[in-house]
Amino acid sequence: MVPDVGVHIAVFRVAIVIYRGEKIYKTVKTAMKTIQVNSNMNCNSWSQIQENSSIWNKNLLPCPNTLRQVKVARAQYEPDAMCREDGFISFNCWFQQGRQQFNEDSAIACFRSVQSNVHGTSGECCYNRGGYIITRGTGAGSDDRYHSGHTFWKHQFDDVLPLLACCKLEADIEACNKYFQYRPSQRGSDTMGQFGGTWGDPHFLTLDGTSYTFNGHSEYIYLVIPTEQSIKFDSSVSLQLESQIRTVPLEGIRNKVTAIKTFAARMVSMNVSIIVSRRNQVVVRLNNDELLFLLDEDALTEVNTTTLSFEDFSIIKNQTNGQLTLSWSIGVSIQVTPVFVNTTSTVVLNVGAAVSGELKGNWTLGLMRTCYYDAAITNDISFGRASWHAAEEQIEQRESLRNPPKLSDDLSLTHSVKTGQQVNILFNATSEFTTIIACKLLHGPSESTLEERTGQYRWKVPEETTIGSSIPVQVSATDETYSLTSTYEVELTVEPRNNAQTKTSSIFLLILVVSLQVLCVQQEITQK
Repeated sequence: MVPDVGVHIAVFRVAIVIYRGEKIYKTVKTAMKTIQVNSNMNCNSWSQIQENSSIWNKNLLPCPNTLRQVKVARAQYEPDAMCREDGFISFNCWFQQGRQQFNEDSAIACFRSVQSNVHGTSGECCYNRGGYIITRGTGAGSDDRYHSGHTFWKHQFDDVLPLLACCKLEADIEACNKYFQYRPSQRGSDTMGQFGGTWGDPHFLTLDGTSYTFNGHSEYIYLVIPTEQSIKFDSSVSLQLESQIRTVPLEGIRNKVTAIKTFAARMVSMNVSIIVSRRNQVVVRLNNDELLFLLDEDALTEVNTTTLSFEDFSIIKNQTNGQLTLSWSIGVSIQVTPVFVNTTSTVVLNVGAAVSGELKGNWTLGLMRTCYYDAAITNDISFGRASWHAAEEQIEQRESLRNPPKLSDDLSLTHSVKTGQQVNILFNATSEFTTIIACKLLHGPSESTLEERTGQYRWKVPEETTIGSSIPVQVSATDETYSLTSTYEVELTVEPRNNAQTKTSSIFLLILVVSLQVLCVQQEITQK
């Protein structure tokens, strides 16, 4: 039974968080009113000094196609505190609300890239209620000139405030288009990574899906990333990242049961270790200095986490369950979860590993190159259950990493069309699991059609279509094997007909009229 004082403290803490959230909300509203007075002027002055986005947004991580994928891409993306799927703050996802008058999707969750590129740039990926990436409108994520976690104030002044001035507080569609010209949205990608891990009496699930059990007790190479692709590990291989585990026998158990008690990793001159001490305390050290994870009482978050950021490396600790997530900028994430074994009164470590899509193939070496814990061996039901959950999580992670059908890279997010034009767009989708893919037109002009098997889209632009209007066309592609679905949206912009064509037509009509007049005159002369 929870003591009354504990309940009171919990209620008090929740009240403080809500109060802080409302206080921030009021501050944001005040700032918005200030910006709104001169929003058009602010948007214009901002756009006039912007450089082309292609200069600074190169080599950004691609956005996963689905919400399920981005959730497990822990080496690459982290939740956006301002737009979380389970967010509770009153203005959650306010910045990513789509404009209904333009048939735009609103986001229910957004994720930001963990690391930035050489220009300090980061990317944001936003997803709709169906779990699909949004690539158009104010509900979509965008490439930010500055990473919010690395240069907070630059991000606010160069990315957030211009969004307010150009889109949220300005009714002019051209002003908002101007913002996305300099802060473009990304299309979805299926270049997802791989996931594996180790748990229990160590059971291993490798990055390519192979499972096995290994009861050795010593120090072993867990996962290494070489500087060049290699199919085997030896001392001559130069490494970007090296990690090891130490397994020991569990005392008090007759069977040969071993478990992980230490994890260590090294990248360049940065060494990190996670050790279970003799007193069953999990100790984290960086270059032999113990790290302390103090909870920020002023942090506006619904989970008790502490983040320590370093150059090309970060550690996140969940203060509730003690789980540690280590992320490196090269695209590697390690998750270490402490588990208590009742029968031996000791703490052991479950270790999960995730790598980005760029490291698939011969970029990974070590033990990560299934079964669940047999509770009968240790006579510890809770430990067996924890091990079973770890195995289930591994399977779920691997299923979530499956790629939905991929639309052709040749497809552009925007197309220019003219009145009277026959529009033909091939939404060509491919899948790594099957050749049978079903395409469906989710929304578009009522007169348009889409062939289910070929993805061929057709539409004859009516002559009365308003010049300058934007018409969204959204298509989904579903594979036959796993029923995985991806969506793709194209914006058709109606432009005036070519002036040269109009001039030619006018000259032709003039010649025709003159010719008719000449014929009429000749006919009159003949009759006379």
